[in-house]
Amino acid sequence: MIDALLRHPEAHIEASAILFNIILIIFSVRQTRRKTDESKAFRRLTTYSMIIIYTEVIRAWMRDLVPSVWSYYLLNTTNIASYLAVMLYGFGLITYLSFVFDKKVNKAYKIFEYAFMLVYAYFIVRNMWDGCISLYSFEEHRFLHGPLYWSVGIGMPIFAYTCGLIFFIANARNLRSRSRMTMYVAAILMVVGMVAQPLLGNIFTLSGLMSSLVLFVIYLSIETEDYSQLMDMTESLEQAREEALAANEAKSTFLANMSHEIRTPLNAFMGLNEMILKESHDFATIDHARDMRQAGDALLTIINQVLDISKIETGNIDFVEAEYHLSDMLDDVEIIIGSRVKDKGLTYIAEVDQDLPDHLIGDSVRIRQILVNVLNNSVKYTIHGVVVLCVRGEIRDDKKMELMIQITDTGIGIKEEDLKNLFDSYKRVNEGKIKGVEGTGIGLSIVKSFVENMGGTIKVESNYGMGTMTYITIPQEYLKGDTIRDVSDREIETRLDDTVTEFDATGKKVLVVDDNEMNIKVVEGFLKDTGIHVTTAGGGREALAILKIKKFDLILLDAFMPVVDGPEVFRTIREDERAKNHDTPCIVLTADALSGSEKKYMDMGFDAYLPKPVEADKLKEAVRCFLKVEKRAKAVQEDFFEDKDEEKELDPSEIDAEEGLAACGDIRDYKDHLRGFISQWQGKSVSLKKYLDEGDFKQYVITVHGVKTSSRAIGAYGLGEMADRLEIVAKAAMKNEDLDKNEEILINDTPEFLGIYEIVAKKAGEMIDG
Repeated sequence: MIDALLRHPEAHIEASAILFNIILIIFSVRQTRRKTDESKAFRRLTTYSMIIIYTEVIRAWMRDLVPSVWSYYLLNTTNIASYLAVMLYGFGLITYLSFVFDKKVNKAYKIFEYAFMLVYAYFIVRNMWDGCISLYSFEEHRFLHGPLYWSVGIGMPIFAYTCGLIFFIANARNLRSRSRMTMYVAAILMVVGMVAQPLLGNIFTLSGLMSSLVLFVIYLSIETEDYSQLMDMTESLEQAREEALAANEAKSTFLANMSHEIRTPLNAFMGLNEMILKESHDFATIDHARDMRQAGDALLTIINQVLDISKIETGNIDFVEAEYHLSDMLDDVEIIIGSRVKDKGLTYIAEVDQDLPDHLIGDSVRIRQILVNVLNNSVKYTIHGVVVLCVRGEIRDDKKMELMIQITDTGIGIKEEDLKNLFDSYKRVNEGKIKGVEGTGIGLSIVKSFVENMGGTIKVESNYGMGTMTYITIPQEYLKGDTIRDVSDREIETRLDDTVTEFDATGKKVLVVDDNEMNIKVVEGFLKDTGIHVTTAGGGREALAILKIKKFDLILLDAFMPVVDGPEVFRTIREDERAKNHDTPCIVLTADALSGSEKKYMDMGFDAYLPKPVEADKLKEAVRCFLKVEKRAKAVQEDFFEDKDEEKELDPSEIDAEEGLAACGDIRDYKDHLRGFISQWQGKSVSLKKYLDEGDFKQYVITVHGVKTSSRAIGAYGLGEMADRLEIVAKAAMKNEDLDKNEEILINDTPEFLGIYEIVAKKAGEMIDG
């Protein structure tokens, strides 16, 4: 055998391919999916390939046989078998690919294949007698080619392989991307064998080797079970990823729609409720309206939490660091939590380290949301007792500090086994004990995400049935300057509680565009005491028609409207440089409150963005700024009162309607002040008693100052003077000046003051009715 190989070097590679092919057959039998038509077709291909290799090797060895009739027919029969195996391999490849591509081979193709094979078989059998294709000559020691060698012997197999190649190229896109590249390699190898072998003739044989290499590549890319399983798993993962992305996009779309659909009616509900609070003088109605405001705030909180958790899950949550005052942020928290604590009859205690820097750098909005969420949880799950907020700090260096927060309550507590689920989204612990408690179960999940995103930590400890303690640390930068104590000791800025920004914009023209009639009514109500002339449009088309003929000082534009939406209206007026309102400031009012919405609208060119439900304070302040009008300064009003004859005997229970009307300007404004005075009476009376009992002189000063200002606004100068004296005493007590003496004055004089306050409130009601 070795001598034969050495004498016939063209068979060397084919002989070595025999072992290669045997190994391939063994592996394919052991590891391919045996029961499928695809794997059966693959094993037939390995058989045809083996026949090609064997016949080519044997054909080379038989050339050394002694010339005889027997050796002549043996050698040429082997040659015929080689031709047939090549043709079978070509058509078998098409059949195998049809299974790989999941393409059914139709009946017409089968008929064509069988007819083609019969014609080819006829010519190669006939070749044994007339040598029309190729016969071996012992005299010349080579195969002699007949007249049909190129047309039938070579041409027909090339045609079969070309059909297979075309079939592969047409359907390769149906392959997995990872399998496609290796199959392209197999196709290139097939083309090399198909083109090179006829050119090489008997010098070198490639067809068997190429067929084995093609099968080896196919085996690695498709037939081996391990690879197939890996591909199936990869495909499943890619499909799952695509489905997850599609689901996430659908969720984002749903949340955007939900935000708009819920916020739009909520805007009308909360806006109209604010107007009831402002205008009504019926105490029962005011109480109901306050309850409705609290319910609306709770609903808005839930909506915002759902949107926040969706932002967190998609990684779109924004953290914006900026300078802020810690004292202001804590005051905001106390105002938000205070009413809820009061409604449940609980005690709220805020212990703040007075030496903490007041001027910090961080995301105060998120920190406030963290505190409110945790405190809300404490209030919700505390039936009686106290909720305590303790704020401390640890200075790290000249710029950084650790803000340390502890929130303690005497609520129902949490079971030890439930603590591990405390921060899971939509998971509520102690279900049996909290029936009827509002909430979605996502508040603490949001808190944990916020804290960790800001580089902080959160830990919860609880004694079931006794209470819960939450520990939060958040790193912050600080600026040197005032401490919390410095800020507290300063003169408290005066303000009138429960009122919105006051200003006079008489003569200014504002266009309000919204397809929702209730939303238009809300905006008109918020602006009706400003003197602004409001024009309304019920949609984008109507707005564009109005804007063509009338010049406005400001446009309030809803974003989502049918046919022509807000952004399209905005683009139209901005693109037309000759339009009357080309440069008119435009504020977008929208229920689109998802993360990035503000940036989206500001990038469009809008001058300001206000999310729905719109708050009266924010709307009026934005309108005031763009109309460039000054606030109706309370200091000026107070100067008016201070100019009165101080020696005049004042009856604390009397109301000087003429003086009050003179201060307000017209009867409409005066009646508004009367209604505001009445609406605040009960709440402020209760607050003054509470703050006095708790020794909270700071809040007492703020509240009594509000009574002083509102009293003078309606002409109740005597009551205003009483409030002024109490304010001076409370300020002194707040600074620990003669604390015992001043506290005694407040305790003795406050009840009388509240009695007169009630009399004046009732007289104010009579004046409105009259």
